[in-house]
Formats: sequence, C-alpha cells, structure tokens
Amino acid sequence: MKQPRFITHPENSYSEDHRLNCLAWWLVTSKTPVELAHYQQTQKTPVLELLQPRIDRCESWHLLMTCSPAQIRGKLASMEKTKQHNLRAWLNQMRAEAREIHQNQPIET
Repeated sequence: MKQPRFITHPENSYSEDHRLNCLAWWLVTSKTPVELAHYQQTQKTPVLELLQPRIDRCESWHLLMTCSPAQIRGKLASMEKTKQHNLRAWLNQMRAEAREIHQNQPIET
C-alpha cells in the first residue's frame, strides 16, 4: 500500500513528530484491530494523547487507500462517535488536500 506523504516526505525525518507518525503507521498497518486496541490500553495517558491523533490520521489514510466510499461510510457508522468524528475530520482534510493537488497539476498535452 502506498504510504502517506507525512510518512514518506516528513519536514524533519529525525523529529519526535515523525517518529510518532511512523509508530502510528506501523501499528495501523501491521496490527489487527484487537492488537491495536490492546496496545492502546497498555499506554499511559500522555503517550496515548500524543499517539491517538496520529493513529486516527493513519487509519483515515488506510481507509482511503483500501475502501470504496460506501465501505468507508459503513466502517465509520460502526465506530464509536468520537472516533467517527476524528476520522471524518481527517478524511475530509485528506480529500481537500488531494483536490488541491489535483487542481494544481498541469495538464499534459
């Protein structure tokens, strides 16, 4: 699966921010939902507060890359409301960024 730009093209590949993004990506792409939930339960609150938005961002990217719009709607409908809200926000932001990139690309003739 294609990795998101925040993983492949970080502003600073040595930063704590990038390290946490990579950890979140690894968790989302290599762990089952049960394993991910267990990992989250074992983390202390400050760590989880830093990691959860990144996990949500990675899960949103994963949904965009692997699911149809109908599948995304179905998956979101089955989620807890706070999680659903967070993923919707990331999905909307990613879609807006993709539209902007697409609109700014020159048309090849």
